[in-house]
Amino acid sequence: MTEGEPLETEKLSELKKNNKKKALLTIGVVFLVLASFVAGSNSADSLNLERLGIRVINQEPPGDVTTVDYGLLWETLAVINDQYVDKPVDQKQLMYGAVEGLLRALKDPHSTFLDPEENRQFLDDLEGNFEGIGAEISLKDESITVVAPLPGTPAEKAGVLSQDIILKIDDEETFDMSLEDAVSKIRGPKGTTVVLTVLHKGDRETREISIKRDEIHIESVISEVRMAGSRKVGIIKLTRFGPDTKTRLEQVIPDFKRQGIDRVILDLRNNPGGLLDSAVEVSSFWVSGDKVVLKELDADKKEFKYHSKGDGQLAAWKTVVLINGGSASASEIVTGALQDHKLAVVVGEKSYGKGSVQDLIDVGEGASVKITIAKWLTPNGRSIDKQGLEPDVEVEMTLEDYENDRDPQMEKALELASQ
Repeated sequence: MTEGEPLETEKLSELKKNNKKKALLTIGVVFLVLASFVAGSNSADSLNLERLGIRVINQEPPGDVTTVDYGLLWETLAVINDQYVDKPVDQKQLMYGAVEGLLRALKDPHSTFLDPEENRQFLDDLEGNFEGIGAEISLKDESITVVAPLPGTPAEKAGVLSQDIILKIDDEETFDMSLEDAVSKIRGPKGTTVVLTVLHKGDRETREISIKRDEIHIESVISEVRMAGSRKVGIIKLTRFGPDTKTRLEQVIPDFKRQGIDRVILDLRNNPGGLLDSAVEVSSFWVSGDKVVLKELDADKKEFKYHSKGDGQLAAWKTVVLINGGSASASEIVTGALQDHKLAVVVGEKSYGKGSVQDLIDVGEGASVKITIAKWLTPNGRSIDKQGLEPDVEVEMTLEDYENDRDPQMEKALELASQ
């Protein structure tokens, strides 16, 4: 999620059209929690829920739900409605909270419930348009962590760095704060300010960073041509993997050819990911024919292979890929594919390590569940989940480098491209 973190298999156009996922998981109704609680429990009658003004809708649970006695949940619901001092209690918010609890019980930071407003924001994020500070965050080692500040955004300009641990949002500590709560507190209307207390990687002292929120529009592809010795090098900076990334990349290639480049640098640093289909499409600019781009393992351990969708038109140019700790998910798919097929030299620092795939599934009334449906492997079968990808040439970017506007990683990439 932005001010979150996505990697989805659904195409955005289809999500915008009806926000429904083809059946990979069977979750029939928005009343999933209350419906499933009926299964295996006869305690509902004894609770006299109708006395409390609660009418159960959708009594039948999904067919693949294991029968469990959810009487504890019914009892708690009855106690809340009968005894809680501040009435009336918002029943929909109780239901949303119960669904959030189901997802949280998986202990998977990438599986979350999105209420209608969060779902709308998530879809806007995939298009690269939203209001906020412009940073991707995730829950890593039980800490709210910056995956990457996006280029040119208030977060980057204010000094937020990849792998920063966010300790406070304004005056509120993030200890035991959910990712969803952190996102909602960091986001906000253009012109308002949020103060983040962060710990930079390698630092011992915390820093307070005041950030003025703004309207964020992220171009997925940024390109330029630079000289490296006698070589003309086309530099492609991908900031995200969205529905327009393939088209934007196709527009860059004719310009590179006109300028006579003979080397390419693909900069995936601080790119937190995006759409799985886009990752396959981008990989296909280098990986040609019917070669494998990545492998997926689903819940039944069945393997599915994603093959190249292109002719490898960028493979004719020697390529260097730049990565760092903010290169996640879709960025790691592309890097892993080019590395395994020996189509590029990878320079920089170890990547983030997100080797899972999520789907966005409509559960009704504008709400969605984002849930992990598979693990992915590189073409050679490497798992990078929670491990990351190691660069072929390691070059560290220090805090001092950031503060003095030095980029030793790009310098190394240009050096290799000049050879």
